[in-house]
Amino acid sequence: MQFLHKMESFARKGLIPRLATLLLEQAENGVVAGMTHKHLADHLAVHRESITATLGELRRAGIIRIERKTIRILHRERLERATQE
Repeated sequence: MQFLHKMESFARKGLIPRLATLLLEQAENGVVAGMTHKHLADHLAVHRESITATLGELRRAGIIRIERKTIRILHRERLERATQE
């Protein structure tokens, strides 16, 4: 079970730069509007649950705020750094 958890964590780590890039590309005035977790997942060809977990990590880090079909970028420079991870 712990091996599976480590694999999921590793997979999410690789997803952070891709998701961060997508959020920056889609943002207008620091807001990504109208995109559900499913839309983001389809765009990156991953499971919705992976997007939800990765967005949660970015939210807990204080980089984004998640609202209904809206993601606000609170710290653009930190999100830009996340594209390099």
